[in-house]
Amino acid sequence: MWITIDHVGRVISFRVETTPVPWQRPRTDGRSGRWFVDRTSQRCRDAIREVASQNGSLGLAFVVLTIEAIIPRPKKASYPFPTIGDLDNHCKMLEDSIQGISFADDRQVVALHSHKRYTEPGEPPGYIVKVEEIVGIG
Repeated sequence: MWITIDHVGRVISFRVETTPVPWQRPRTDGRSGRWFVDRTSQRCRDAIREVASQNGSLGLAFVVLTIEAIIPRPKKASYPFPTIGDLDNHCKMLEDSIQGISFADDRQVVALHSHKRYTEPGEPPGYIVKVEEIVGIG
């Protein structure tokens, strides 16, 4: 069953200029047993959180999340589309990073629209994000 969402309230839009990194499970160092997130993932998460925090919050509202992952173009592309990281893992990285900032919890996301593409010439890599509040549901 498809749900049509035609009651959009407030909208938050922002662009994060960073190298997109798909979400990865925290790892243990093997010796001390402590858990850590690798530096590349942490830098990406920090960049997302910094930009998201400058754009406000929709609080406890149900939301539609639109994500565009813009992947750096390799020198020699084997495919006409990006193959670096699963799209759902890019979405998970972004959802987890903005949860508690743009919306309270990722359970509030009732629809997710996403795609990934290579950068255009002169365009920086990153994410384009739109969070739309849904009103009149419930």
